[in-house]
Amino acid sequence: MSFYRFVLAFLLAVAVSDAGASLLYLKNGDRITGEVIGKDSGTYAFKTAMGILNIPADSVVRIVDGDVAAAAQAPAVPSSAEIADAGAVSGAAGAQPSGTDVLDDVPPDPYADLPSWMREYKYFLQDNIPEGWKFKIRGGIEYKKTNSELMSYSFSFSGNKDWGGDMNHFDFNLYYDYTQEKVAGVTSNTTDKYGLDTTYRRDLTQAIESPFGKEGTYKIYLENLLDYKKDMVKGIHHEVDEGMTFGASFEFPDSGMKFSMGPGPAIRYVCASGYDSHWVMMGVVSENFSWDFNRIMRLEQSLYFGQNVTNFSQHTLDFMLGLVVHATDIMDIALRYTNEYDTINSSDAVTTEQRLILAFEFPLY
Repeated sequence: MSFYRFVLAFLLAVAVSDAGASLLYLKNGDRITGEVIGKDSGTYAFKTAMGILNIPADSVVRIVDGDVAAAAQAPAVPSSAEIADAGAVSGAAGAQPSGTDVLDDVPPDPYADLPSWMREYKYFLQDNIPEGWKFKIRGGIEYKKTNSELMSYSFSFSGNKDWGGDMNHFDFNLYYDYTQEKVAGVTSNTTDKYGLDTTYRRDLTQAIESPFGKEGTYKIYLENLLDYKKDMVKGIHHEVDEGMTFGASFEFPDSGMKFSMGPGPAIRYVCASGYDSHWVMMGVVSENFSWDFNRIMRLEQSLYFGQNVTNFSQHTLDFMLGLVVHATDIMDIALRYTNEYDTINSSDAVTTEQRLILAFEFPLY
């Protein structure tokens, strides 16, 4: 027995107790236990205990589903009549014995065009990421040099999930920024900023034809915004925003555009240097826009504005504009500009922060 056939026999022996597995018959008489997870024009992706095997379609006779232990008692090599009837790729339907799958019924492999290592990575994510969730890891760097050197590092982990017939939507973004400043080669200041932003949106209506064109739809929604941050650049020890907005979201599939906006009441707790702990009542507006203007590029923009309802000289504004390039199937490259302006703080605190960050993003789905 060749070494290759010995390995396949060993694999079958290990997995023979898996009642829900499938048995794949090859023309050379070998049998493999596992699961067909996809196919392209000439190859089947077969998931086994040893990993994903890419098996040429013209070497496959048939696949037996169900009780592998019972199937293992069958002859290792199908009869010559079966092989002749099966043909080079999948076989005629009439030649399939009871309990087998016609190979043409196997769903297409969504990652057929990817290199083998990338396919295995995608299948690994598919098997290990909780169902319905999409995660993303970001890492960015910023460098500035004038009479001093400023180096900033940005990291974030975000995720989102839709459920309930896509009527419920939850998003979160956990971030950490670290900044180090040097003057004449000596570290003079080190600051950091971190926080968590969460959004829960409940659609109050199903998709309705948009008044701006038949190709678009809109939904009415109720949204809860809950954010926490600590920002030593601005002297903020703790800041919590809790808001509830009522708005509408528009989607135009033909052009790749999505837009949403909603106003509402909010409350903020802020504890900052030189500023007593305060509760602030605000009116807020939250707005988001995205445009997939071609297959690999997306424009993103968001805005959050809050106004102190008891002191109109105090308000907060967070603005973001970004361009995201889908560089590969496992990595995006993003260039983002942010402008944060906040006067709901002590009078001597930093009120404005502008940043331009180049980030590398890795979708985990």
